[in-house]
Amino acid sequence: MNGKDAIIKKISDDASDKCAETEKNAKARVEVLINEAEEWADEYTAAQEEILRKNASDIIKRRLTVSELEVKKILLNAKQSLIGEVFDLAEKKLCSLPENRYFALLEKLLKEYAEEGDTVVLPKDDRITFDKLKKLKVYEEKKLKAGTERGNFEGGIKLTNKYCDKDLSFNSLINNKKEDISAAVAEVLFGN
Repeated sequence: MNGKDAIIKKISDDASDKCAETEKNAKARVEVLINEAEEWADEYTAAQEEILRKNASDIIKRRLTVSELEVKKILLNAKQSLIGEVFDLAEKKLCSLPENRYFALLEKLLKEYAEEGDTVVLPKDDRITFDKLKKLKVYEEKKLKAGTERGNFEGGIKLTNKYCDKDLSFNSLINNKKEDISAAVAEVLFGN
């Protein structure tokens, strides 16, 4: 080997050694970086999973709260609807009282609320007639008058005069008492 070839071989061997060392260092560095990246990814994944668990727990709690509120709202609406049906049923029962009890109730209402000379307005059904109403003592005592047209209501009567109107329809009487007795009705129905 001559001097030139020896120099080329020396440079080539040095370059090969340098490449091998650089490759070895690069592989070691890559392995360190991969380990660091995997460690970071594991930590990041664990942190994100914890955040997701916490968020999922919070979401579930919120949804449960909203669901409980919705159930209470639905239950309250159902109870209110049932209470409304009770009051509707009460009005129907009043309207279907036997005639003697029906007129006894009307007489009591007239004694309590009618003023002398009031005009009596009858409900739209034909159950009450002025002929039957005029037979009540209070009709003559208070000098009541017959209305010219029937009212647009079921059961009971209405009184009018030049100063005011008095709604003594069964619907109005029940509605006036609703607030006072709704709690008692709920107690009977639901025991709360």
